[in-house]
Amino acid sequence: MAVYAEDHRVKVESNYNKFKLIHNNRDINPSNVENLVKSIKKEDLSEYFPILVNSKMEIIDGQHRFHALKRLNLPIRYKVVKNAEPEMVAQINQNQKAWNVVDFIKFEAGMGNTNFQNLYADMQKYNMTHTSILGFILRDQNHNKKIKIKTLVYGPTQSNEVARFLKEVQIFKNLPFGTHRNFYFAFSKLRSHYKYDTAVMIHQASKYSSVLTPQVTREGYFEQLVYLYNYNRRGNKGGLINLRDFDV
Repeated sequence: MAVYAEDHRVKVESNYNKFKLIHNNRDINPSNVENLVKSIKKEDLSEYFPILVNSKMEIIDGQHRFHALKRLNLPIRYKVVKNAEPEMVAQINQNQKAWNVVDFIKFEAGMGNTNFQNLYADMQKYNMTHTSILGFILRDQNHNKKIKIKTLVYGPTQSNEVARFLKEVQIFKNLPFGTHRNFYFAFSKLRSHYKYDTAVMIHQASKYSSVLTPQVTREGYFEQLVYLYNYNRRGNKGGLINLRDFDV
């Protein structure tokens, strides 16, 4: 559907209550508002950069400018955009520097996309970034692209796998690097091996975790974790994991 301004006039309104914020738009960044306030005090260019609203007076683009102008008790210059719905927020903002992946995830979650709702809920539940969950635990290296084109699948299966991983990785919680992202990635890679046994790793970590030392790369952690898993288990050759099974 084509989207365009109903007319080219910039309208002016001093009644701030007429404007509405879209609840699942990205969060207001106080520092952004403060920077805009300083900029407007120096030179008010809002006439050339009006905010965009739809017919319901919902702000489609320019909520930070709106807050800055409101703080300065200045009139709001705006344009009404025809056929604009809340979904347009992401289309306008995702290519702007201030619109990041987390903003997009939150927005899509608010629009009812269950995959994004599940992911955003886990991000909040575990206080983790989407990269840590998708890239370092689930090892999906194309997650940002899938998020952008909205093909990401994140349902109960993925959520349960993350929960299991975080429970299991607790065996390394006393190590100073046990929560590092590279360590997470390496541990997730090890767990993907068909011979991997959680009980074995729990036993090994409880007795020999001292063989693990801080590493710079995920490959370094991975090699150490494989070494730990196999350490002093020569009599159980069938259960050993070989580095050659992986593309390290």
